Amino acid sequence: MTAWRSGRSKWPPHVLFSCGFSMKIFGYTDRNDVLMELEEVSFQASPDELRQISQFLLFSAERMEKHGADYGHDHLKDFLEKGERAEGPDVIVASMP
Repeated sequence: MTAWRSGRSKWPPHVLFSCGFSMKIFGYTDRNDVLMELEEVSFQASPDELRQISQFLLFSAERMEKHGADYGHDHLKDFLEKGERAEGPDVIVASMP
């Protein structure tokens, strides 16, 4: 039995990280709210939506590496094809300060 199934870790080994993150997560409860730093993010999404978010994050990481200090930010809603743009929350990737 693997460690993650035996209860020592709730995640399978391929999703465990050996170091902490320096990233910060921010969000709004609605458009009129104040931007707040968040402790965690939860995605309630279909497998297809999670794949689209994953592709977007990889796309943004590549652009961030390519443009370096000139990289600004990317929006998930801009990344999706126009026919797929749905109402709802956006995901924004921004460079580290």
